[in-house]
Amino acid sequence: MPEMQLHDRSIPSPGNPLGVKGDGGAGTTGAVPATANAVIDALRVLGINTLDFPYTPPIRIWHAIRAAKGKD
Repeated sequence: MPEMQLHDRSIPSPGNPLGVKGDGGAGTTGAVPATANAVIDALRVLGINTLDFPYTPPIRIWHAIRAAKGKD
């Protein structure tokens, strides 16, 4: 196997005075499906198995609960 070389060509970000770039955004991608699963798990006792995004409390969630209870 030939020798491997690593080259770094750092380019400062023009978007902030320090020139740094963000990192760690990929770790937040699991938050949306985890929250969605938690909401559906909580509503499943009412017979609600699906709900369209966005899960806005005053519109989607409360409407689904009232409909499941026959009040809508």
